[in-house]
Parts: sequence; C-alpha cells; structure tokens
Amino acid sequence: MVEGRARLENGLVNLKPRVSDLTDKFSVKISEKLYLLAIGGVEKAGMGCLCPENSILRAMLMEIVLKRNEISVIDMEAGLEIMSRGTVKGVTQIFVICEPGYGSVSVTKDIIKFANELKIKADVIGNKIRNKEEEEYLSENLNLKLFHTIPASEEVRDATIKGTLVSEGKFYESVRELAEKIIVEI
Repeated sequence: MVEGRARLENGLVNLKPRVSDLTDKFSVKISEKLYLLAIGGVEKAGMGCLCPENSILRAMLMEIVLKRNEISVIDMEAGLEIMSRGTVKGVTQIFVICEPGYGSVSVTKDIIKFANELKIKADVIGNKIRNKEEEEYLSENLNLKLFHTIPASEEVRDATIKGTLVSEGKFYESVRELAEKIIVEI
C-alpha cells in the first residue's frame, strides 16, 4: 500500500497521498465509538528511509483529526522522529510516557519543547514508578505535575515474558484510571 501511494520512483515521496479510505479499511471496531488502527514500524533491516510511511501517517492523522473531526488515541513509537517530521501536526494533545531515568527525561523534555513549538498540549505519564521519590524525580526534572503515574509491576514483567495479559492488580487499576482520566481530558 505504501509503494502505491507514497513511495514513488527514484526515491521520491508523495507528500499528500490519498488516505481517505485507509482508516475504514484497516481499523478494527472495538466498540460503537472506538476503533483500533495499528500503524507499522520498521519491518526489516535495510528498509531505508521511512519518509513514505511518515507521509501516509501524517496524511491519516490530518484526515482523522481535521476532516473527520474524530477523537483518536494513537500509540506511536518512542522517540523524537514524530516531532521532527511534523507527523503530529494538527493533533491537539499528546501524552508522553516517561520513565524515571536521565535518558527518558531528556527525550521527554525535547518532546515537550517541540510540542510547544507545534502548539500541541503535552502531558506526561510517569511509567514504571517504584516509589514517591521516582515520581518526585520526574516532576522536578521535567518541571511539571505528572498527568498520571503507572506503577512498576513484577506481574507485567512476568506476563511480558510469558506473552500473557495482566487483567487485575495495581497496574491494571492504574491503567484503567488513566483511561478514565484521558476520556475526561478529551
């Protein structure tokens, strides 16, 4: 699909690919007003530039947000590429997941800075928080109040190893509370 719509001959990229049919074609209905659309990433070594994929993603976000005026929650790959390529342009709010550590805090600061430049509201969710000190570390180093925190969880670690899901306990309840907060926020 990328080859036909965004990746052109001689390494050229179509910056305005046709995407109006993609959301309906590739999303899965979860409930009456909730659809899941998984957006791929790197599939193999040596794939080359992801500019065509980003072009389609950017066009899809514009279609969903601006033309359809729909609310969307999109889980995107970690890092700064979505900001540097302007993939999130037109989005009103992002939630940045940040773990207590120098690297994660550093990238989160950059994402917040770029979000401000793009006039996008950015809230931070502290992830894998073991104690109050780690929560305070994030708040102090990011100079903001965290939108929500998700506790570190051995159950999640074990479930990840086994390939199972966590459907109860502190972690599960925290994620459920986060979902409720997001719904109120939107």
